[in-house]
Amino acid sequence: MEQIITFLSQLNDNNNREWFAAHRDQYRQVQQLTNHIAAELIAQVSLFDGDIAPLAPADCTYRIYRDTRFSSDKTPYKNHIGIYLCRGGKNSGYAGYYLHLEADNKCIIAAGLYCPEAKVLKSVREEIDTNGARFIEALNAAEGFALDGSDRLKRLPKGYSQENPYAEYLKYKHFTPMKHIEQGELFDSDSIARVAKEFEKCKPLNDILNRAVNFAREM
Repeated sequence: MEQIITFLSQLNDNNNREWFAAHRDQYRQVQQLTNHIAAELIAQVSLFDGDIAPLAPADCTYRIYRDTRFSSDKTPYKNHIGIYLCRGGKNSGYAGYYLHLEADNKCIIAAGLYCPEAKVLKSVREEIDTNGARFIEALNAAEGFALDGSDRLKRLPKGYSQENPYAEYLKYKHFTPMKHIEQGELFDSDSIARVAKEFEKCKPLNDILNRAVNFAREM
């Protein structure tokens, strides 16, 4: 992955179309490496999560080009590369496993459900309210990960009491356990296998979240 990080570092300093055009061959190599990593992750994660087995790298990877139409930031390219493995592919709306590669030691691994649609968010909250002990147990199983609470509600959603033992978790709008991973760790020969082992800790939580997704879609 070192070649990918090196490219992203250079892109970070030269985020313009002229530089990118001059280094397009380098980017094509990065694409090939990214697809290789995605394929290896699919193989490894499929060992404990069968929903991942049918995926291909194209189902899990993203374009590097930014949509700048509605953004004040007009830089044309993303400064990171993401790989997201979940049932049905990256746009399916299911909880999954995410590897984020970025320069300056900003690499992370994450899991869970990000930006769920309103009816899915409602279903997840109902799942926590009804089966909160199992939810906490699954969170604890994801040892070393921490739920991203940066976008929590300040008040409880309507219909829930402050006395609810899981009140703080009902304020979350995303359910994404995250963990920083040292850049150097990703350069080791067994890095993909170790990332997959970390993802395995998050499988119980993903199962709970995906049950809530299915319930919302059946309504």
